[in-house]
Amino acid sequence: MFGLFGRKSKPVTPPAAALNDKPTLDISHLLERIEGVPVISASALSSHLQTVADSIPGSTLPQHLADVSRSWLATLNDEAFDGRLQRGESKHFMLMGDVPPDRGRAILAFAEATLARYREHIGDVIDFGPAAKMPVLTFAHDDDYYRYVAAYFTEGHYGLSSGMFIQRGLGHFVFPNEEMWRLEPVIAHELFHATVAHLPLPAWLNEGLATNAEFRFGNRFEDPRHAGEQLPHHRAWWNDERLQDFWSGDAFFQANEGQELSYDLARRLVVGLSPEWERMKRFIAQANASDAGESAAHEVFGFSLAVPVEAALGRALAGPAPANWSALQAG
Repeated sequence: MFGLFGRKSKPVTPPAAALNDKPTLDISHLLERIEGVPVISASALSSHLQTVADSIPGSTLPQHLADVSRSWLATLNDEAFDGRLQRGESKHFMLMGDVPPDRGRAILAFAEATLARYREHIGDVIDFGPAAKMPVLTFAHDDDYYRYVAAYFTEGHYGLSSGMFIQRGLGHFVFPNEEMWRLEPVIAHELFHATVAHLPLPAWLNEGLATNAEFRFGNRFEDPRHAGEQLPHHRAWWNDERLQDFWSGDAFFQANEGQELSYDLARRLVVGLSPEWERMKRFIAQANASDAGESAAHEVFGFSLAVPVEAALGRALAGPAPANWSALQAG
């Protein structure tokens, strides 16, 4: 099998080591199989960490978790993909997928560069996670991609996607393989989700920040001549009831026009709230999904979240009303 990190004439990143094909640890007690896909059990991992806490110094725990990830990837490859996926590592990431070597190196190089930019610009907000390296999975075939993510959504509560961050077990992100110009925004988006997974962010803020990161850090281009084309759709779609689905996070999972509009509205709100970035970072640190960040908005900005919505859409609509969410969701 040709290694993901074969020779190249002009290295542009530090050399990356090829992974061994066999697991380095016995992690059988950490795994559960869902439709033939071995995944790390969150409860088993929690118990494992409590067990090893006394025997593994805190300073070496990140490397231990990276070893767990290596063993899990090797098992996943053998059991679910007949050992055909290639694997390799960079400083902060371990990639497994059926991608050409040059594409694998490009993916890891872009992930490293993007993480460095996140740390430079918002390092006091993000957290890379407990492991020394984060797993990244990419699949050339949609069937493999959806088979894999279905193991984490056993009730089928997910739609078509260009990628996702999976927090269960050891956090990692996964996406179908595309050309790099398509992959870069996806990597920027999912990596941002990964670095704020420790925060109880409302869905709109989480998605708005990640979508904005696609443009700022993921080389996604938006023609300014078309920036206002969605506004008529927004104004026709949003009313007080639908906006409560947006605040609660339900709108991001609904298979209708509101799903796409939710991502766009979330990005518009993040852009509108971000001119004073230091204040915005305080809001990110304090916002809580339980009230969609409403109390944090009052404390940090001095106004309700209804205010930026009115500024974005040009008409007054209701701010978050958590007391109504359960009734709306039940209906």
